[in-house]
Amino acid sequence: MSQPVGAKVTQLYQKAAVRVDSWINTVTGLGTQARDKVFSAFFQRSFRLTDQELEDVFNGDDLAAKIAGKVVEDSLRGGYELVIGVDEETSETVAEAAEAAGAVESFLEDELHATQRVRAAWTWGRLFGGAVLYLVTDEGRDIPQDEPLDEARLRKVLALTVLDKRDLIPFEIYDDPADPKFGAVKTYRVNSAGPVGNVSAQIVNVTIHETRLIIFEGALTTNRERQSNQGWALSVLQRPYDVLRTFNTSFQALANILQDASQGIFEREGLIDMIASGEKEAVQTRMALVDLQRSVARSLVIDAEKEKFSRLTPALTGYPEALEILMLRLAAAADMPVAVLFGRAPAGLNATGESDRLLWAQTVESEQTQVADPTFTRLAQLVFLSSDGPTNGRVPDSWDVVFPPLVHQTETERVDNRKTVAEADKIYVDIGVLIPEEVALNRFKPTGFSAETSIETKERELMLAEEMDRFRGEPAVPPVTGPEPVGVPGATVEPTDPQAVDPQTALNGAQFKELQAAILSAADGTLPKETVVRMIAASFPFTEAEAARILEPIKEPTETAPTPVPAGLTPSSPPGEPGPTPPTAEPSEEDDDRTDQGHVHSIPGGGVTGVSDVQGSHTHSLPGGGQTGAAQTGAGHTHSLPDGGRTGGPQAPN
Repeated sequence: MSQPVGAKVTQLYQKAAVRVDSWINTVTGLGTQARDKVFSAFFQRSFRLTDQELEDVFNGDDLAAKIAGKVVEDSLRGGYELVIGVDEETSETVAEAAEAAGAVESFLEDELHATQRVRAAWTWGRLFGGAVLYLVTDEGRDIPQDEPLDEARLRKVLALTVLDKRDLIPFEIYDDPADPKFGAVKTYRVNSAGPVGNVSAQIVNVTIHETRLIIFEGALTTNRERQSNQGWALSVLQRPYDVLRTFNTSFQALANILQDASQGIFEREGLIDMIASGEKEAVQTRMALVDLQRSVARSLVIDAEKEKFSRLTPALTGYPEALEILMLRLAAAADMPVAVLFGRAPAGLNATGESDRLLWAQTVESEQTQVADPTFTRLAQLVFLSSDGPTNGRVPDSWDVVFPPLVHQTETERVDNRKTVAEADKIYVDIGVLIPEEVALNRFKPTGFSAETSIETKERELMLAEEMDRFRGEPAVPPVTGPEPVGVPGATVEPTDPQAVDPQTALNGAQFKELQAAILSAADGTLPKETVVRMIAASFPFTEAEAARILEPIKEPTETAPTPVPAGLTPSSPPGEPGPTPPTAEPSEEDDDRTDQGHVHSIPGGGVTGVSDVQGSHTHSLPGGGQTGAAQTGAGHTHSLPDGGRTGGPQAPN
């Protein structure tokens, strides 16, 4: 018995359904190779663009040129700045460091034309998949170019030469698996090249070591693809090329449609009969006459009964939307915002273009970090190392290549930024981190306003050491004395630099102020010396013995007579402003015994201290909290107050 027709169809669909990881509908045919057109599509390897095709499309297509070179142009648009830190070992000042940086920058640009050469090599590397900067150097002797660059013997960098991948062929690779550069190209063979800098010469059949080259490449490429491309990467135009072709041909098709956007139609009665009867020439003559008369400045004369002229205007609905989609697709393929690739202003009610601007700025910053920064750092390093260079071979301890911000601030944003910096500077000055002169020199430089701050750290360390010496009454780090080091007979111990600061005992600005306040509290009698010693030992990296030595110059407070106050004034009242005079009991002979018993003191401004019946050195509590200074028991004695004033004489408590 034969199977039903429906069962046979189902079996055919099931055989055609080769995908097992997607949805399949055997009735409608969705997801099957036999009926679903989508599943008939597959990816096919694109042909690799030749160097000549890449050169032609770069020279002839504006969008292709922008895809290859826009990121390079924007990365180098603002230039760069070489920043050199202050060399403390040579007592170099900030001005001298800035002068050295300017000299190196001038050599790079005036002598080597570094920015111009880097722009060309970087662009050709992106376009062709590979390019190099060939470093022409003077190393004091005739060194073969296939040997590594001898930086120790480097006298001067003479020139920078741009070569693209058509001039170079990888010749040797690092074949030692233990080498960190294993698998990378070791030497390149130069086929032919143009002039080397200002020297009119041809480089032919020369082998160059990779340390003498700064290499620029195109798109990220797999190793197998590199092997088939002579060791080089693919062009950045390889992936978006098909989309670029689709967009350009669609745009050209729209241009052709616009050419025929208004088509003239000439109708004549009996036209076919006239042609059939041999009146072809008469028809052509009449058509030519109509075309000659037809214009915006002339009228068209036709036979009202037998002839008719009209225009046919095709509808262009949907074409702008289609081009918009193609623009978005090309921008995605080129990894560029539409506003940057097509130079189009943002459209829409709330469109500002801010997101496109920030996205492109992030892309450019990434390229600066990965390509521009290492390139100019390498060039500057070689100029520093050159014995006949601007710095005579001296390399600074710290230096960096800095690129200016890509997003330019508005005037309002610049003012707000300076205000924020000024507020931070005020805080630093108030707490003693900076002094006004340092702020002024760092902010207002000859090159313009700068938010970066550099300080003379060595002078700061000396100032800190001097302050510690003053409070300790001894050198910051005393010379080392004592027995010989164990296990090293006859060895001597070199004395430590007295200006050096021990990092274990060094205090920061806030700690120093706290220590100073504690010392002052002991000096004015606010707290007993013993209490301050324990506080210092508990809060700072000092022992109690060291804290006691710090406070050794401070003497215990002695009896002092009350400061005479003019009539009508209290000790806390400014001159010229009379205040209430608190009642003060005058001491008498019968009061002498009372002062050794419970007594209080009046406080300027009103009120009295707490009661104290301690004989000898004693203090009193204050109404708002805290303690008076210490004083010896006796008739007419007073106590110091935390605000700098003094109490009245002793009196009996109420």
